[in-house]
Formats: sequence, structure tokens, C-alpha cells
Amino acid sequence: TLAARRRPSRMHVGVIADTHDDRAVATRAVELFTDAGVDVVIHCGDMIAPITAALFETDAFAFHAIRGNNDGAWPLASVVDGFGTFHGGFARLELDGVRFGVTHGTHEARVEALAHSAALDCVLRGHTHQHGTDTSGRIPVINPGGVPIPGGDDTAHVAIVDTADLSVRYRSC
Repeated sequence: TLAARRRPSRMHVGVIADTHDDRAVATRAVELFTDAGVDVVIHCGDMIAPITAALFETDAFAFHAIRGNNDGAWPLASVVDGFGTFHGGFARLELDGVRFGVTHGTHEARVEALAHSAALDCVLRGHTHQHGTDTSGRIPVINPGGVPIPGGDDTAHVAIVDTADLSVRYRSC
């Protein structure tokens, strides 16, 4: 069980997605994560250009990122790997005993399958630009939202996940 695997510590994990080269949003997110004292930030894809990825280079937190459906033409891997870890199209990360599956969310059937996985404790995803936590599967699926688009949120959001209980705080940025 999750409780049996957890160490007696607590981590705060920052989650962001779909920044789409909005440097102001990315900068505010880094400031928000730094002020909140998060230990790790995970970008769920669609940074777009290396110049945006570089904004996440800081000593304040460790950084992980995956590729989104709009990230194909830029050499994000080499930029991110210079200061963090780029995982390609999917990541499985274990942080403080919590097994996270990270996907952009382009394929809803894949997100649904991950939400029912016994090999994970939580799924992090993006793509829809709508923040929220879906608890309809076996495990929670957390979407931090993204920059505003029609049909999405009116403002950009990030999520901060507490590994002690998988509680989530959503913050606008």
C-alpha cells in the first residue's frame, strides 16, 4: 500500500503543464514554486521552445519534464537534461514513496488506463488546459491546467501535491 511504502518525510511536488511559450506564466510559476518551497517540479508537456524550458533552471527545486504534443520540433531534451531530467513521452517517478505516472494526456484512453493502474499511486497529466483532480479511477489524476485557451481555464494554474496524503493545492499564476 501507499502508506507502507512512504518514508516518514513529506515532499511538496509542483506540477505544471501547457505553458506554450508563455514566458510570463512560466516565470510566475517558478516564483510561486520557489516561494512555496516545493522540492520537485514536474512539467507535463507543451513547454514548446528551449527558451521557455530554461526558465525552470534553478537551485530551488529538482526539475523533470515530458514531451507534449506541441513539443516536437525543438531540442527540449538537451536543454532540460542540462539542469533536470527529460523523460520523453512518459515518466514513472517515485518521490517520497509515491509512484507518479506522468503523461501529457493527448490520448484519453491512456490516461484512463493509467488511472486504473496498480503500479501507480497518482497520475499527473496536462493537455486540456483545465485544472482539477479526477477521482473516478483507482488513483487520482491531477491536471494543473495550462495557459488560457477557449474551453479551458480563464487563467493559468499550477498544482502543488503533498506526498503525505496526495492532497492538492491549485494556484493561479
